[in-house]
Amino acid sequence: MNASPPTVLDFRLMLGRQPMTALLLAAILVLFVWLLTHASADKPQMPISGADPARVVAAQRNFQSILIPSSGLAKAQQAILDSAGSHQLRLGQVDYTQEVEGHSGFSRSTMTIPVTGSYADIRAFIASALMKQPALLIRHLSIQQESSTEGVLALKATLTVEFLIERLK
Repeated sequence: MNASPPTVLDFRLMLGRQPMTALLLAAILVLFVWLLTHASADKPQMPISGADPARVVAAQRNFQSILIPSSGLAKAQQAILDSAGSHQLRLGQVDYTQEVEGHSGFSRSTMTIPVTGSYADIRAFIASALMKQPALLIRHLSIQQESSTEGVLALKATLTVEFLIERLK
C-alpha cells in the first residue's frame, strides 16, 4: 500500500464526515488566537527597576550635592596642585581636558598630573586629595621607580584625576 500525504480534499471529506472533530479543531484554533491576543494584557505591570522611587530620588540628590559648581572648578584644581606641593612632591607638565556627559546634568574635567617624590608623600597626597574633594575620582594611577643621583629612592607617579562638575541649567 502506497501512502501519499493527505490533501485538502482529504481533510474536507474527513471533517465533513466527522463534524465534532471539525468543531473541536475550530474551537482549539479560536482559543489559541484568543490566548495570543490577550496574553500580554493579562501580565501584571512590573516596575522597570525594583528600586524604591524615593531611594532613587535621594541618591540623585546626594550625587548632585557632591558636584562642583562650574565656577569652582579652577579653585578645586588649584587646591590639588597646592596639595601636591605641600606634600613635598615635584610637579611635571599638567594636562587638562573637559567633556560633557550627555543628558546627565554633569560634566567631567580631567587632569593628568605627573608627580615625583617618596612613596609616603605620594600616598599622603592621594589620601588628602580624595578626602578634601568628594567630587574627585582617580581614573588612572601609574607609579615607576626613578633613579636618583643622591641614592635616594624616588618614585614618579602619574595620576589621571577627574572632577565631576555641575552643568549650568
